[in-house]
Formats: sequence, structure tokens, C-alpha cells
Amino acid sequence: MPPTPDPPHAPRPERRVPAAPASGPMPGQAPTAARTAARVPGPAGPPSIPPAHARTAGPSAHGSGMRGPRPVDREDGAPATGAGGTGAGSVRPGRRAPAVAMAVVCAAAVVAVWWAFVTTRTGQLLEQAAFQGSELGASRLWLVAEPVLDVISLPFVGLVLVSAMLLAAVRRRVLLAVQVAVLMAGANLSTQVLKHAVLDRPDLDVGDRLANALPSGHTTAAASVSVALLFVLPPRFRPVAAVVGVLYTGATGMSTMVGQWHRPSDVVAAVLVVGAWAGVAAALGVRARPRSPRWGRGRWGVGAAAGLLLVAGVVAGTGALLALQRSLSHLGEGQQLASRADLITAYGGGALGVVTVTCVVVGLVLAVLDAAEPRRVATSRGPTATSTAGAGPPDRS
Repeated sequence: MPPTPDPPHAPRPERRVPAAPASGPMPGQAPTAARTAARVPGPAGPPSIPPAHARTAGPSAHGSGMRGPRPVDREDGAPATGAGGTGAGSVRPGRRAPAVAMAVVCAAAVVAVWWAFVTTRTGQLLEQAAFQGSELGASRLWLVAEPVLDVISLPFVGLVLVSAMLLAAVRRRVLLAVQVAVLMAGANLSTQVLKHAVLDRPDLDVGDRLANALPSGHTTAAASVSVALLFVLPPRFRPVAAVVGVLYTGATGMSTMVGQWHRPSDVVAAVLVVGAWAGVAAALGVRARPRSPRWGRGRWGVGAAAGLLLVAGVVAGTGALLALQRSLSHLGEGQQLASRADLITAYGGGALGVVTVTCVVVGLVLAVLDAAEPRRVATSRGPTATSTAGAGPPDRS
């Protein structure tokens, strides 16, 4: 039999794919232009890369649609924010100029104090009146002053130096240990060199029975110990340490005056010597990067303490200037500073001068140490910026 032919097949209907609308892609499909631009090079150059804001704000490469972690503020652990709510921050390196300026100004002030109160007859007369005024009530005040002075000794200074360097080593701050050594050794050694080899006291026939004692060694030791603590302690503890240091340094300087070991200029010059070496030591420790991810804490307290000390110095300095003006007016009229009121005025003015310089120097040390540390500065980089430019990794050295 002949083979039976296959039955004819009905023609299949043609399937038509609807064209994509001109206004956008089909639902669930990525834009054709974006996919082509991301995968296929164009005729004029390399592949087109989406803009930075599209990569930051859009879905991740894994298609999860989740944003990356927000940057962390290094000061308090909170997300970094700027002017627009999500702004970025940059790190401003520590500044060396304030420390250098403090060192230069304090060193120049030592020379100015020596010239004004040691090499001139008027200065020696003022100092002699203050020296005689310290005899008033000295028998009772010495009961308080003597124990304060007994603390200061060479072994005490050595013990504090070693302890401060050990504390710096525990904090893994080798440079800090060097700074403390420069501060304490430089201040105490230079005081002895200035007093015994550099500065002299001419005899101007004022009846002075005390040889040159500028700067005061006891006050230098007390001030260097107080300032060294500001270096080794974290910023959040520095305000309390600064107040304690002012009290301790001022008490030591006043005690040397009560015991008639030193004149007011000797004490003032000693504090200024420590201030000069504090500026040198602070300049050595300027950093461009933070030491740890939680850097910058406690700065508001440091600023407040520095401001209060400077205000206290201004108030005490006003009283010292009034006393100095009264004494100078009496000397200008040809009178001798011999009455009880004149002696008390000269002595009180000298004591206020010691308080003034102590408060100002310690307050400046706080400000200089704060300026030497890097700080975060908020910058505006647009509403979608989420990076912290220039922060870099923490410096833990």
C-alpha cells in the first residue's frame, strides 16, 4: 500500500512581543541604557561608570538594596553629621605654632622680669619693700609654709619624673615620655644655670641682704610637676589637674616668700621658665592623625578650665597692677616704702603677681596641648555624602 501522507498542519499564529514603552523599561527589568552603558563599551572610549552618588545611594552590587554602614564620628562614637544632617568631616592636624609662640613669649618674659626688677633701682626698691612685708605675720604663716616646702626635694622631682614616664609607657606613648623628660629636666636644669651662671644682681644700694635667687628652684620644681601631669593625663582629667596644679604651684611660691627665701620676681620667673619648656615639649608632640578611634573626648572641659584660669589671672593681675601703681606713685613722690601700709601693698601686689602668672601659664598650657591635638572639622559635601575625608587610620604610636 502506498504510504499515507501526513495530514497538513495548521499554520501557527505569529507571537508578537509588545514594544517597550518609550517612557521607561518594562516592569521588573533594569533600564536598557543603564545596562548597556555598564557592560558594553561605547564607540568613543571605555565603559561609562555611574556617578558616585548613584553608587552610594543605590543598591549594592549584590542586589540587596541596603546601604553601607554610616561613618562613625571619632569623638563620641555617633554617626558623622555635617551641616546637612549627613555631611562629612575632615581631620585638621595639630598646630605647632601656639606651642612655639608660648615658648618664645615665656622665655622673653623671664628676661623682662629680670631686667625690670633686678637690674633697675626702682625694681629693687619694690622688691625690697615686698621682702620686708613678708616679715609681717611670718611666724604664724611659716607653720603652714614649712610643710609645703619640705615636700620639694631632688628625690621628689626624680620620683615624679620616673612615675610620669612610666605612666606614658603604660599608655604606649613613647613620645610622651620624651616630652615629660624634656619638660622637667629642661626646666629644673635651666633654672639652676640661669640663677648661678647667667643672671646676676647688681648692687644698687637699696639695703638688699639677699643675693640673686632668680628663678626660684622650689617653685620651678612644683610648677614642672604640675605641668607634667597635664601632659600625661587624658584630656578629660586635665581640668581638675590644672586647678590642683595652680593651687600647689602657687602655695609653693608663696611659701618661699613667707620664709624669705625668694622675692616675688624669683617666683614669677620660675613659673615662666616652666611655661617656656612646656611650649617646647608641646611642640614636639604635635600630631597630624588621632591616636585612637575615641579621640577628642573631654575637650569642652579643657576649654572651660583654660578660660576660667585666664579669667582668674586677669582678675588677680588687675589687683597686682593697682598695687604696683600705688607703690610707684609713692616712689615717684620721693617717699620711701617704709610704712606698714606700703610694705603690705608691695607684698600683696607681689603675691597677686604670682597668682596671675601661675593661672595664665597653666591656662595657656591647657590651650596649647589642646591645639597640638588633631580635631575633626565638619565640612559640607552635599546631602548624600557619607564619607569622612582625610581621616585616615588612627595613629597609635
